[in-house]
Amino acid sequence: MFPKNQKLSSKEFKYVYERGFKVKGEFGMLIGLTSPDISTYKVGFVVNSKIGNAVYRHLATRRLRSVFREILSKETPPLLYEYVAFKYPDKYESLKAELSKQIKEVQAHFKIV
Repeated sequence: MFPKNQKLSSKEFKYVYERGFKVKGEFGMLIGLTSPDISTYKVGFVVNSKIGNAVYRHLATRRLRSVFREILSKETPPLLYEYVAFKYPDKYESLKAELSKQIKEVQAHFKIV
């Protein structure tokens, strides 16, 4: 689990989805947005029911959390991230590679890299 200060609130979900920069990939779409109000990054996940039953959706969420924690553990700029998953990632490494690429694109869009 992420600490409470690193999770998107329900208001922030809508705000990020409407105004954020979207990068689509094989497993899902990463949406990023800058905000002057935050001091650290915040992450939120939406897992589509097309992925499967509750067991697969929870597994996908745990994998996403793990990958985000690993990628963003280094010095990370204060951005709001929302990930909308629409395909179940079979391999951890392929999900990690895709998310790394998407995060770099979002950071490059906001000229943070």
